[in-house]
Amino acid sequence: MKKILYEFFSLFFPELCKVCSCKLISSEQFICMDCLYHLPRVNYHPASRQHAEERLFGKFEFEQARSFIKYVKSSKYHNLLVHLKYYGNKELGEFLGLCFGRELDAAHFFSMIDFIVPVPLHDKKLKKRGYNQSEWIAKGLSKVSGKEVIINNLCRETGNTTQTKKTIFDRWKNVENIFKLKNPALFEGKHILLVDDVLTTGATISACATAFSTCSGYKISIVTLSIT
Repeated sequence: MKKILYEFFSLFFPELCKVCSCKLISSEQFICMDCLYHLPRVNYHPASRQHAEERLFGKFEFEQARSFIKYVKSSKYHNLLVHLKYYGNKELGEFLGLCFGRELDAAHFFSMIDFIVPVPLHDKKLKKRGYNQSEWIAKGLSKVSGKEVIINNLCRETGNTTQTKKTIFDRWKNVENIFKLKNPALFEGKHILLVDDVLTTGATISACATAFSTCSGYKISIVTLSIT
């Protein structure tokens, strides 16, 4: 019955692939099988340094860093982040987090993680958008790993302008000292997995890591949905 109803409503309100805009069949969710198969994954060998780690190396101390897909603005896969951030498709973030989480779990990435912490939005931007896309990615990772998502301890003290068109230097100045921990004791001695949607220069993740300086005995790993 569910399949019949789905097919009936899809005649008038078809669900479209967020990448290629083709009509989805009942067994597909958000992305058609062809686009899902051809996701521009960031391939890496477990024993070698991965692209995300190279991008962040020397900026702060971390254990591991991983990114799921390559972000190329001219690619049709650019649509994924547009839908996730600006078109209200927050569940897409959870879906992609699940996909990435399964690959990370197969590599035993989560074995030493204690908490998952999404990069926070400022209250004004959160109110305007209605959700934090990084939090929804973290939800998908949590469903796979079983690790708790903590959303209220790392906070953004001040708002900042978008990073999109800024130079490397301006990106770093734009996020300088804007994050803090409300309760540093909660993360003391814990291994924290920081989650963000895009890794560009590493300025935002580095600013988050700086906020942990009020903790002791902590470790940080990083996961981003995409990397430029």
